[in-house]
Amino acid sequence: MQLKIISIEDKLEILKQVFNVENIDENTSISTLQTWDSLNHVLLIIAIQEAFNCEIDTKQVIELTSVSAIIQFLENHKSHG
Repeated sequence: MQLKIISIEDKLEILKQVFNVENIDENTSISTLQTWDSLNHVLLIIAIQEAFNCEIDTKQVIELTSVSAIIQFLENHKSHG
């Protein structure tokens, strides 16, 4: 079995595409990025679910409002994967 390592940059790339921005880092959040509105949040959740083959429940959708929270979620998902 080969473990696929996904870099933080790969994770950030999804956010850059959804929000149509060039610069995103671990300090970016729904309150610091103007294009992170409710519609783009839903599109982001869908993109994460498709890209990382995971399910995100309603509670998690509400909590995933920062890049650091999303990275932590994906790290936890990978370890339980």
